[in-house]
Amino acid sequence: MSSSFVVDTKFAEAFLNADHFVLGQKLLPYCSWHKLQLEVANSPLLLGELAHVADLEYAVRVCQTVYPQMVQLPKVDSRWKRFLWFLRIRKYKFAEELRKFSTYLDDFVSGPKLWEKKQAGTKEPDVDDNFEAVTYYFKSTGVSEVEAWMMPLGKLRWYNTLFARQDGADIDFWTPDDEVAFQEHVKKREAGIDEQAKVYAADGMEYATARERANAEYWAKVNEKLGKQ
Repeated sequence: MSSSFVVDTKFAEAFLNADHFVLGQKLLPYCSWHKLQLEVANSPLLLGELAHVADLEYAVRVCQTVYPQMVQLPKVDSRWKRFLWFLRIRKYKFAEELRKFSTYLDDFVSGPKLWEKKQAGTKEPDVDDNFEAVTYYFKSTGVSEVEAWMMPLGKLRWYNTLFARQDGADIDFWTPDDEVAFQEHVKKREAGIDEQAKVYAADGMEYATARERANAEYWAKVNEKLGKQ
């Protein structure tokens, strides 16, 4: 009798990476150093806001830097330079390059999913999360500061989470089996809500309203069991 090991796709995504090219430029693995620069610049590519070509080019250059090098964009201070920049950029389809950058981020930011646990008195963060993660990895492994800042983000999250558990933190990983069980639960939950909605609809209530009422009643019962108002 043979059995197969189910690989956590989030783990595989963090450790099995491809080369990525955006606007014709090869990008380094996405890391804390790149994330920090884009956050400081309020990059719309991280915020999910409308982005322009200049935003994408800035992000591409950021993702080619090595700590502590910061991106240095050339000043477009003449019509000739602006024209040359336009000629270089215009051959790319902007929507396609945005998609490539999004794929690049997805390839490197995949961290572990954990079971949520009640924490009393959780305080607000009082230090930059990039710095905190890099410092913990730096302390745990003894690697150089450069290596810590340049560690691909997904890998950094996986390593730090396991380091924290080995240091005594109460952490449980959400496994592929947990995901399967959760999806089965969701299917049963939604089926039950649908059945109750059909009962209300049979009495003349519009189905959308009936579905909303059944859903509200379900979550009210859940919250009551959990002791929530």
